Amino acid sequence: EYGEIRRSWLGVYVEKMWDSVNIGGNFNVVIGVSEGMDITYVYEESPARQAGLEVGDRLLAVNGVLMNHPIILGQFVTTMPVGAEIEIRYMRDGKETVTHTRLAMMPTEPEKPIASHTMRAATPDAVSGFFMDPDQFQQWLEDHERELDEHQMEIERMRQLWQERIRQQATVPSSSP
Repeated sequence: EYGEIRRSWLGVYVEKMWDSVNIGGNFNVVIGVSEGMDITYVYEESPARQAGLEVGDRLLAVNGVLMNHPIILGQFVTTMPVGAEIEIRYMRDGKETVTHTRLAMMPTEPEKPIASHTMRAATPDAVSGFFMDPDQFQQWLEDHERELDEHQMEIERMRQLWQERIRQQATVPSSSP
């Protein structure tokens, strides 16, 4: 339709949060997944900035879909049409808030986030500090993959509902006075 691929863009970096217990020194044991993701960077001139989101906010849900992984957020946002209005539920200073914004077209060359605000890369050394043994790590990976599959199914369900809504609106005859 536009002669180019148009992907929607929210304009945030997020980081998955894990609940862990320090068992001494550099050793932590992951005991669960925290709800939502922490916003680590908000682009200037982005829909996220226009919605009032700030670094340190915890993104909880978009259009009622829980956001517990950066991949889920990315897939969800990029499958929505440019200009779609979305509802964002987030937490700031322990208070849950809802805001709305319209997704923009992804810039061809977005600004580079400041290094201190980008997501931390998981290195083998960083991962080994979180887990006591390979079996525990394998279980964590399997749980994580299962969680990701569940979120992908939810996104597909939301995509189908969105497409059905568009089809319904296209078939509704306009009324004449």
